Amino acid sequence: MTDNQFSITVIGSGSSGNCYYVKYGTNGVLLDAGISYKDTLKKIKSEMLNVDMLCVTHSHGDHAKYVKEYLQRGIKCIMSADTKYELGLKDDYGVLTINSCECIVDRRCLESRIYCFPIKHDVPNLAYYICFTKLNSLKQLEIDKKVLYITDTYDVSFDIEKDTTHLILECNYDEAIMHANEVGKNGYLLKLNERIRRAHLSLDKCMDFLNRNLTDNIEEVWLCHLSSQNSDAELFKSKAEQIVAKKGLSTKIYIA
Repeated sequence: MTDNQFSITVIGSGSSGNCYYVKYGTNGVLLDAGISYKDTLKKIKSEMLNVDMLCVTHSHGDHAKYVKEYLQRGIKCIMSADTKYELGLKDDYGVLTINSCECIVDRRCLESRIYCFPIKHDVPNLAYYICFTKLNSLKQLEIDKKVLYITDTYDVSFDIEKDTTHLILECNYDEAIMHANEVGKNGYLLKLNERIRRAHLSLDKCMDFLNRNLTDNIEEVWLCHLSSQNSDAELFKSKAEQIVAKKGLSTKIYIA
């Protein structure tokens, strides 16, 4: 491969719809289908021709509402058998079901490899590793970029693989902001927030995860799926940057 340009493009992030485009040379992978095909096309334009796969984490609408649109346009969609069932997709839809730790290789180009593992949510949910490889001096394939996508979970007690280079990581809410917003509010909001606590990643847990896992191998961290009511993008970015500085790293922090 002569062009190894790598980039992550945020198409949508949050409860209104999640979708990310990861590019490596002429290979592209979409993460989640919470944004329509039309709006994704507006964002990445001709890059859509390079999309090899679309990885779906789980069945909630802000991540999977437009799966059928992408399938109807010939884009292979990867998901668990549970998510396929919950979305009511037929066997002839062209969905690739993936099992934990199974590796799916793009048959068109061996430079992209995808595998996953289950993470906790209120429905079956997957985290994905997206690996892009290149030929080394011995003409052997080796990993050049490795993206880990984690969203919609309350438990990140696991550690990441050491050769990970990029993280797209949920940082949904801050407990202090959420608690302040609850003061004087009715039972509906309190019930909603309890559901969020049992399904999404807090600032504290996100920062603990970064503190345990950030190394000089990780080039970028994208904090994603921030709550519209219970987050503070500048605070979240600052907290992550403090961890980077404390470790003496050069990792870049972005808000999706």
